[in-house]
Amino acid sequence: MTLLSPNHLIRDNLPASATFVHEQNEVYNDKRYNQKKRSAARPRSANLNQRVRIANRFFKGAKRKRTLFLSIHADNSPGRPKGPLAIYLKRNGKIDKQSHTFAQLMQKALDSPDLKAQIKGRSLGVLRGNKAHAEILVEIRNVHDVGEAYRIRFHEKRQRDAERIAAGILKYAKR
Repeated sequence: MTLLSPNHLIRDNLPASATFVHEQNEVYNDKRYNQKKRSAARPRSANLNQRVRIANRFFKGAKRKRTLFLSIHADNSPGRPKGPLAIYLKRNGKIDKQSHTFAQLMQKALDSPDLKAQIKGRSLGVLRGNKAHAEILVEIRNVHDVGEAYRIRFHEKRQRDAERIAAGILKYAKR
């Protein structure tokens, strides 16, 4: 799992080896990587490959059909409508069937009466080369929208988002 901590630089935290938070704003669920201070931890496209490598290492020895990869983000795109977006792997016009199914179920779980979730296929670095049975990226909110940016600040809203994501994972696992 990989996360970004956008305001980490303004906080005093424990060392990355203790908290998994780099001063460069990348978080990896991999102690070996976090113990090193290096420029490679700075956000850039190569970090997408690092995320996949870490996930694939954790998938070794697991039954493939029992593995999922979920990358959670908050988008900041002026051209995209507000609300959640589930992205499945679509590469060179070819749709990854498991990824698409996972995204469809996640879309349903992310839907709310006042704001429908969207679904889209893309060839993203965190989805390509991933050894999980199904992999998706979820843009939980589009913070370019002022209302969406405001809502993400409140733990109750984030908790509800987390519950909807968990529901999507369970829907996929139970199918």
